[in-house]
Amino acid sequence: MKIEFTSNINCVVTREEGDRKFYSEGALLHAIKKALNDRGHDLVKRIMAKDGHMVGGDTGPHYLRDRKRRYCIWDDAYAVRLLHETYKAEGRVVLVCSTLDGLKVDITELCGVN
Repeated sequence: MKIEFTSNINCVVTREEGDRKFYSEGALLHAIKKALNDRGHDLVKRIMAKDGHMVGGDTGPHYLRDRKRRYCIWDDAYAVRLLHETYKAEGRVVLVCSTLDGLKVDITELCGVN
C-alpha cells in the first residue's frame, strides 16, 4: 500500500502488487492508520457519529483523526461509495485531510509529518 499526500490536503492510497484485499471499510482504514502511524502520525480510527459528529449511524462511516484533534482524514464520498470496494475495483482511493470543523488543511503545517 502506497500512501502519499497530494497538495497536502488529499491522502491518496494506492494498492500495490501483493497487498491484501479488504472486506470492510474499517479494515482498510485500520491498515491506513497503521501505515501512517509507522510514519510518525498519531492517528486513531473512529466512527464519526460516536465521536460527536452528526453524520452516519452506529456502524459508520469511519474516519481517522489525530489523537490531539488537530486534523482528520476521511472519505468525503462516503454517502455514495464503499471505500473498500472502490479500493479493490480501482486500485486507489483519495481521502480528504481536514480540520474537525470541515476545513481542508495542509497536515504538514499541523504535524510536520508527511
